[in-house]
Amino acid sequence: MGLWWAPRLSLAGAQYKTTVVKADDDYFWPSSDEASTHILKFDSPRFQHLSVNEYFVMKLAAALSLPVASVELDFRLGRPFLVVERFDREVGDEGVERIHQEDFCQILGLTPSKKYDVTLANVSRVLREHSSKPVVDIQSLVRLTIFNVLAGNSDAHAKNISMMRDFRGCNLAPFYDLVCTRNYRGVDRTLAMPIGRNRSPDNLKRDDWSTMAKHIDVSPKIVFNELDRMCSMAPEIIDSLKSNLLEQGAQREALDDVSRTLLKRLPATRSI
Repeated sequence: MGLWWAPRLSLAGAQYKTTVVKADDDYFWPSSDEASTHILKFDSPRFQHLSVNEYFVMKLAAALSLPVASVELDFRLGRPFLVVERFDREVGDEGVERIHQEDFCQILGLTPSKKYDVTLANVSRVLREHSSKPVVDIQSLVRLTIFNVLAGNSDAHAKNISMMRDFRGCNLAPFYDLVCTRNYRGVDRTLAMPIGRNRSPDNLKRDDWSTMAKHIDVSPKIVFNELDRMCSMAPEIIDSLKSNLLEQGAQREALDDVSRTLLKRLPATRSI
């Protein structure tokens, strides 16, 4: 008997990417002991316009008050590629220095194969126990959860959420690898982390969000206020991002695809 399932979008296999040092608006290979400063991500034949997709979604997240990695599109090769500034770096007396970072598989002592087994309750428990700013980080987790539904991102697994530790303490890292996976056919559409007990982003009910709030120990009112705020703000931001990217030279087809999908997500996200 044949079995079939929709694949998860794994960016490790979906994008060609490399680490570089950026200096004077150019990119260089880091030496063996040198810390890279940026990650370059290029499109692959399997997932068209992925660079524009990720840039669009990351900028939308930032405009909706989510802490995200700094990104830009570079058009110098004709087709855009994504430039991601590494947030686990800082400039010190001896140049670029690494900041310790661990994703939630590492934090919880799980192998990467278990990245879809981690729940929001697992993440929130770690934040409450170890974050230097637990209230701020829990709020960011709430926003990320709502945003992943709104953005059609089904790949927000435990390796795509991290914490950083430096002399200031231990905190949730800026979010990264935010993509509208919904834009690609044949990719699993279920949520990487359930909301309440529901992994279907198209059939979320008020009770699911209330259960999620209980699981992460926040007031449901906070969740519903964020839902309303983000869904109300999103359409204008999406239109503005699309216009700005058209002016920069991004392909209209790529922008139409991602903006159309995002706008279609709004009714399902706020149907509470």
